Amino acid sequence: MPATSTRRHQLAAEQFVSVTKASRDDAQAYLRNNNYDIEAAVNQFYSDSANGPPNVDQALEAMFDSLATETSKDELDMDGTIAYCQALNVDPASYEFFVLADIVQVQSFGQITRQGFVKGWKRATTVSPDMDAHQQYVQSQIRLVKTDAAVFRKVYRSAFVACKEAGKRELDMGEALTYWEVLFEPTMHGWATANVEWLEAWKGYLTEKFWVDKGGARKWTRSVSRDLWNQILLFAERTMADETLGFWSEDQAWPGLIDEFVVWCKEKGIVKAQNEETMELEE
Repeated sequence: MPATSTRRHQLAAEQFVSVTKASRDDAQAYLRNNNYDIEAAVNQFYSDSANGPPNVDQALEAMFDSLATETSKDELDMDGTIAYCQALNVDPASYEFFVLADIVQVQSFGQITRQGFVKGWKRATTVSPDMDAHQQYVQSQIRLVKTDAAVFRKVYRSAFVACKEAGKRELDMGEALTYWEVLFEPTMHGWATANVEWLEAWKGYLTEKFWVDKGGARKWTRSVSRDLWNQILLFAERTMADETLGFWSEDQAWPGLIDEFVVWCKEKGIVKAQNEETMELEE
């Protein structure tokens, strides 16, 4: 059995035990019987058992109440958010926070609301409503985000919503650059390949083009839309597989900003055109 499958089975067993409080042997039996579909295995366990699942809504509401304050009952303040992160062993200044933000459906600027907390954890149907189970699940997702591209894409896309200010449709460019650095660090070697520091090149291009002097003060003249945010991930993934940009052409439907970045990279000699590399090999 491949190592990745073995690890996923181990994580599934850990989650099953956390939710049901069953033995490890029972966990393995129910999971095997359901092809390691955790939700199906848990449902079968409860249907076979006299003890039904706990009242999830009430338990999650109580958990949120324990983190909230009298002055902010439906949204965690800074102290409450930090306390929750500490309880889950999550670094709020790293990509780990975005894993948590995706789970609890953060809608703006890192704000964890009661509604998002309850809905998000109810969506994770195999996780029991207690802090130990939450910690185990979050840590399992933090590990997966480094190795599972689909999990990372999901976290990355939801991060756009979690990053931007309430009421704004787009993300400030300066903030976007900071978040790109945080998100790409654990998954794409900081968005760098053997010969190209892509994130540094992207920063250089954006700074040269959009960080301008306005009335004696420098400021960004471009923001980041959701579409551009998502397309940057796709472009980054392609560059990690082909740093020569052989996959790119003017006829493709990349955003104009990415097309301009490709041209800029070639003009600066950051990346060589594919025909140039072919000529060098022939020589």
